[in-house]
Amino acid sequence: MMYRHRSVARSHRVGVCHVAAVTLMVLPVVSTSTSAFAQAAAAKPGLDVLTFTNGDQLTGTLVSESGGSVVFHSDVSGDIKVDWSKIKSLHTGGKYAVISPGEKLKVGRPAPQVPVGTLSVSNDEVSVSGAGGEVKNIPTKQAAYLVNGDDFQEAITHEPSLLHDWVGGVTLGATLVESTQTSETFTGEIALVRTEPSVDWLSPRNKTIFDATATYDLLKQPFIAGVQDASSAKTNILHGDIERDEYLTSRFYYLFDASADHNVGSGLQVQQTYGGGAGYSVLKEKARTLDVKGDIHYQRQEFYPAANFPSGETLNLIGATFAELYMQKLPKGLVFNEAGTVLPAFNTPAGQPSAWSAQIIAGLLFPVYKNLGFTFGSQDNFVNNPPFGYKKNTFQLTAGLTYSFK
Repeated sequence: MMYRHRSVARSHRVGVCHVAAVTLMVLPVVSTSTSAFAQAAAAKPGLDVLTFTNGDQLTGTLVSESGGSVVFHSDVSGDIKVDWSKIKSLHTGGKYAVISPGEKLKVGRPAPQVPVGTLSVSNDEVSVSGAGGEVKNIPTKQAAYLVNGDDFQEAITHEPSLLHDWVGGVTLGATLVESTQTSETFTGEIALVRTEPSVDWLSPRNKTIFDATATYDLLKQPFIAGVQDASSAKTNILHGDIERDEYLTSRFYYLFDASADHNVGSGLQVQQTYGGGAGYSVLKEKARTLDVKGDIHYQRQEFYPAANFPSGETLNLIGATFAELYMQKLPKGLVFNEAGTVLPAFNTPAGQPSAWSAQIIAGLLFPVYKNLGFTFGSQDNFVNNPPFGYKKNTFQLTAGLTYSFK
C-alpha cells in the first residue's frame, strides 16, 4: 500500500511538471501571436480611435470634420458629432486631408499644399504624417475640414456625371369623394437641386434648379329637380421652372432661367418666360440659406376667350423677375422652404391693366421614416390682367407624402 501511494504521488509530480513545461513553451508563442494580432489590428486601415476628455474611448471610423465638430462612426453608437473641446486624442489608421480656412480649391486643380496622411490629434493640434515620413502640425482651430483621403482625391480630380448629386424631393397628394357629388383632387410637386461641386470645401462652380407643381380638381354634381342643374367645375394649375447658375464668386452668380404657367382659375392658358440675370447668396449656412435674384426676360401670355376678347388675348412682353428663396432647418428634422417671385412687365398695351404677375410657395416638411416625410404647403398665384369674369388671385393649401433625395 505504501508503495502504491508513493507511485501515485510520483506520477502526479511528473504530470504537474510536464504541464508546467508545456505551458512555458507555449506561453511565448501565444504572447507573440497576441501581440502580433494587436499590432495588425492597430495598423488596420480605417481603424480609428477617439478618446474623450473624460477617458471614454470609441473605436471606429472618422467620417469628417467641419466647423469645429467631428463626426465619428462606431458600430456601437453609430454616427456621433463631437466638438474639438471634448476630444482628448484622435488617431486614424486611414489617410485624411486637412483643409485650412481660406483654401481656394477647385475641381481639376492640384492641391499639393493640402497635407494628406494619417492623423494624430492631441493638445489641440493635428499632426499629419505624409507618405514620405514628413509630419505637419496644424492647430485644430485651423483645421476647417478633415476629409477622407480617397474622397478628397476623387472630388478634386473627377467631374461627376449629370445623374449624380441631385437633392430634393417628390410630393404627391390626392382626395377622392364619391357621393351625390363626386370630386377628384390631385396635387404633386417635384423640387430638385444639383450643386457642383457637392462638397462645402470646394469653391462652387454651378447650380441647376428644377421645380414643377401641379393641382388638378374636378367637381361634378348631377341634376336634381327643384334643387340644382347638372354641372361640373374644373381647376387646373400648373407651374414649372428651370434655372442654371454659374458662380463668379462663392456667393455671386449669373443665371439663365425659363418658366411656364397654366392657370384655369385666372383664365391663363399659358405664360412663358425666358431670361437671364444674376443672383446673390445672402445667407449660406448649413441650417439656413437665403438667395435673392433678378432677371430681364421675354414673356408671352395667352388667355382663354372672354367677353372682352372672344378669340382670347395674346401678349408679347418684355419684363423682369425679382425673386427670393429661403430655407430653414428646424428642430426634430423639420425643414421650412419658401420662395417668392414678382414679374412686372415694361410694355403693357395702352389702356389695359399692368401685365404683372406674382407667386409665393411655402412648405413645411415633417420627417416620418428614413426618406419619407409629410409636407404641408401653400401656393398663391396672382395675375393682374385676367380675362373678364376671372379672378386675379388663386390660393391653395396642399398636403401629401414626400420622398426626399439626399
